Amino acid sequence: MEGSVIKKIFARIISIVIFLLILIALNFVVKYVRFGFLINITNFLNGTAAILIFISIIFLAGEIFKELSFPVNLPAPALFAIGGTFLLSFLFVLFRFFDGIMGIDIFTFFYEFEDLSYLLVISLIVVLGYISIFYNAVRESKPAEKEKAEEKPKEKIKETKSQKSEKLKKKEKKTNNVGLKFKEAFSELGDYLGSLFE
Repeated sequence: MEGSVIKKIFARIISIVIFLLILIALNFVVKYVRFGFLINITNFLNGTAAILIFISIIFLAGEIFKELSFPVNLPAPALFAIGGTFLLSFLFVLFRFFDGIMGIDIFTFFYEFEDLSYLLVISLIVVLGYISIFYNAVRESKPAEKEKAEEKPKEKIKETKSQKSEKLKKKEKKTNNVGLKFKEAFSELGDYLGSLFE
């Protein structure tokens, strides 16, 4: 688990660094190449770079909590819901940006459902996330209960074996005592008969 978390953190840091390097390269290019569309894209990314990095960090935090065991993983769905909300907000900003630079209202239809889409995204992520967490917690607890249930008969078997061995030992002691008594009786009888013939 620790290895997968470290890999995710490392991969996310690399992706953020690559994004920043691309952004630096674009800002360098637009100084010498005066192309309107490229300038607009670069300005848009400059204005939204902070929110994109924030969204990436929120999702990373959610993934880290998701890897942890119950109940420490409970904040994961809430973090994914926050990240999903900011990502959806970024998408609507991106739609408006393309509508603005193209001068055509391509994404107007989606704006009518903007408020509803936020509600749906938050609800689905939170509900499905917690269902998944509780389902996995119940599934993981079942093998532990089975192991405990299997251990109890083993203990009983051990107890019955020990009880049987103790009973056998007691029987052996009783038979040995009976044999000794018979031996003593026969020796006394022999001595008595020997005294009669003397």
